[in-house]
Amino acid sequence: MILRERCSVDRRAVELKLTQEGEAMVGKIHQVRLLALEEAIASLSSKNRLHLCRITNQILFSLTKTKDSALTICCLCDETNCLNCPVGKRYSELT
Repeated sequence: MILRERCSVDRRAVELKLTQEGEAMVGKIHQVRLLALEEAIASLSSKNRLHLCRITNQILFSLTKTKDSALTICCLCDETNCLNCPVGKRYSELT
């Protein structure tokens, strides 16, 4: 599911890339996770869902104190849909 390739810029470095099978697995994981989250919050009104989202983002942002903590706090969301990631935002501020 993962390919190792020499870095074109630094031949000492090795890059890891997902194969098509790896990408498919990531897609399945995201789909199952999204379904589980949808089920967990199904009883919440849209107003309460927004409140939950804001509170969760604030907690994740405040927990991210270092670049290393950002890597451990990361929820591995779907990067194409998670445009305002609080962990990614805080990570950018720390670099």
